[in-house]
Amino acid sequence: RRHETVRNLRNLEEERESRRRRTSTCALIAVFFLFRLWLEALASSDSSLLLVAFLLTSWTFRWVQTNRETEEEIDRAIHESIQRADED
Repeated sequence: RRHETVRNLRNLEEERESRRRRTSTCALIAVFFLFRLWLEALASSDSSLLLVAFLLTSWTFRWVQTNRETEEEIDRAIHESIQRADED
């Protein structure tokens, strides 16, 4: 039982770290792209480009929020596994 819990914890921790690496890399690329898009949209005063920048920024914000929620779920699962292991 204890061996299974330790294995489960390691898998959850690996999943969490893998998600963090992917998310931070993608977020950095998205922020750079959005920054350039906003600069271009504001410099050109193109309303359609401003709309696209706004929509992509909103989508990116929601994506980051969803990833944070998933990370919190993984952290909760790790914490629960630790508590169960301590009770055994």
